[in-house]
Amino acid sequence: MRRNDCLSISGKEQVLGGSYKEVRLSGYGSIQGALTAELLKVSGLGMFDEGVTVSQLEVSGQATFNHHLEVHEAKVSGLLTAKKNVSCQEKFVVSGKVKGESRMNIRELTISGLLTALQELEVGILKLSGKLSANSLKVENAEISGMVTITGELCAHVLEIRGMMTADSVESEVLKVKGRMDCKGMINSEKVEISSTSGSSFNELGASDVKICELEPKHGLLSRFSTLCHLFSGTTVVKGNLIEADSVYVENARIKKIRGQDIVIGPHCEIEAIEYGGTLVVDSTSTVKQATMQEEKRCLI
Repeated sequence: MRRNDCLSISGKEQVLGGSYKEVRLSGYGSIQGALTAELLKVSGLGMFDEGVTVSQLEVSGQATFNHHLEVHEAKVSGLLTAKKNVSCQEKFVVSGKVKGESRMNIRELTISGLLTALQELEVGILKLSGKLSANSLKVENAEISGMVTITGELCAHVLEIRGMMTADSVESEVLKVKGRMDCKGMINSEKVEISSTSGSSFNELGASDVKICELEPKHGLLSRFSTLCHLFSGTTVVKGNLIEADSVYVENARIKKIRGQDIVIGPHCEIEAIEYGGTLVVDSTSTVKQATMQEEKRCLI
């Protein structure tokens, strides 16, 4: 297909798609047919009816993609709506608003604005200081200092939360919570660290190593954010129904049941029941209603 140099729309036009070096839309444009370009820049109002494949996408106005969108890099400071699948090979930067109504696959996603994913969102690297809402999230590495709501499952290799996150279930290799996390279902991870002053909550937590303790000294922005979390939540105590891990250390926590090998109950805890196979240490300021040592099961031959 022959590539044209440039398509510029500054008024109200309806044009056919095609292959271009640059497409600039500052008026109202409706593109009928598939579009490929090195650069697509929307500062006005754009409607794209067929598939769009571009190297670089910049949206400072309003763009609606009714078919698939494939980009190498994208910057959105305006409003972008994608009706079908979105694929980004490199960086996707959101300082405005993005709504994805189908599957989104992005290598590196940075959000200081708002992104809403109604279906599955798959990301390599996620850096969030804004707000994210998704049906499900699969991510390799995530740093969250904003707000995240996942109505389904969150799967990650490394997940660090300094902001606020709500999820139905969480699966990760490493989970570090310095902000606030509320998980309605199961947390499954190798290593878990949760700030004891975060007011976080979970139903069940399964891991090799669990620490609920003060992760950082209270100063600076983190201290102020933590204070806001406590004001909104009305509590600083970490709450959970069940912890099951090889090694457990908890403080400032209210847990119904802990099951593990070596367990240390630090200051200011309320634990209903403990089952341990190795060692148990309980701080004098904490209460444990019931503690049972599980004897090693032996098979008779």
